[in-house]
Amino acid sequence: MKKALLVIMVVLVCGAFLTSCGAPKYVHKDPAFSFEYPHGYKPGKVQGTAVARFENQNQYRIPNYSLGADDKAQGATLDNFAEGYSEVLQGLYPKASRFKILEKNMVKLSDGSDAVAWKLKWRWIDRVTYLQSSGVAAFKGNKSISCFGTTIFGGDTSMDMMLDQCKTLKLTP
Repeated sequence: MKKALLVIMVVLVCGAFLTSCGAPKYVHKDPAFSFEYPHGYKPGKVQGTAVARFENQNQYRIPNYSLGADDKAQGATLDNFAEGYSEVLQGLYPKASRFKILEKNMVKLSDGSDAVAWKLKWRWIDRVTYLQSSGVAAFKGNKSISCFGTTIFGGDTSMDMMLDQCKTLKLTP
């Protein structure tokens, strides 16, 4: 009996430990969605219409991930979302330049939602630093939900790695 109780306690403690080792999660209530951000990242200052931002804790705060929950623009489709997002980004940083969508694909998020995924390169406002970004977006009712990751071009975090992180975006009922 004591042995069985000990085994049960060990299993419960190990289960709690393993659960606590999962990625930290941001949960948005309205519209309902979640995003798993990397360990060691902290919330950062949101820009534009973003609802949340998570940054690496280095001096440049990159890579970083921004989450959006905006009203769906009239005429917006998953097929034209990346171009629209690129225009919004240009509006946020008018001195940035050379925005180029490198790739765009339709994907499924982990919850099965249809989404668009894209990769973008651009030049920062100093007109010297090249950045690479990856993002995903899905529609939920009359809202567009997006996750967009950015880092320096040629850095340790590839566009694919950022895209995989962005795909942890999950629309919830």
